[in-house]
Amino acid sequence: MSASPRLPMPMGLQQLLSALGGQSAMHVALLSPFVAQCEKHGLEFVMEVAATDATQSAFVVRLQMCRGDAGFFREVAAQIIPDL
Repeated sequence: MSASPRLPMPMGLQQLLSALGGQSAMHVALLSPFVAQCEKHGLEFVMEVAATDATQSAFVVRLQMCRGDAGFFREVAAQIIPDL
């Protein structure tokens, strides 16, 4: 699942972390400045922020499930993406 907010990169990361902070019982670990690993109730997924082109005028947020229930992943993603 992905969302493409049209924000400058620093603001996009801040907004992404704020959206994750609003989730109860979610553990977030930054793997790099652009990638965070998230865990909530046995569900593990990775969030990545990437530029859509070389101009870096727009970015995409990508969510990739690593482990857990796919239905629960869709629920969590549906809560996070609108906040972006």
